[in-house]
Amino acid sequence: MKTTHRFHILRKKDLSAVFEANRLVFIWRNIVRENLRSQEILDLYDYYDFNLNIKSKGEAICKRILDGKYKVEQPLSYKLEKKYGICRNILLLSPFDALVLQAVLEGGLTDSLLKKAPTK
Repeated sequence: MKTTHRFHILRKKDLSAVFEANRLVFIWRNIVRENLRSQEILDLYDYYDFNLNIKSKGEAICKRILDGKYKVEQPLSYKLEKKYGICRNILLLSPFDALVLQAVLEGGLTDSLLKKAPTK
């Protein structure tokens, strides 16, 4: 996939501010890892392999995003039964996607969404 000239002019500067490897390490260790550990289905070793290599994983994520080549991974899907046999489909993001989403939210998207929300 090739990026456009417009991507480099309009988006790369903003994305560079949000996607920096040390920032992703901080977000992983302080927010995302704990959230993933508190879900219904746990990784056997609490994402140990991802956590152990978080610096290189963060650098790889930044490179893919800033090159315009990032793609979302397939989430893990399972059904959670509710009352009367009705099921809710639950999706668990990969650690990569959870980290990217949290980085975007920490990068200021939350503030702009809250300003545009119709109610508090």
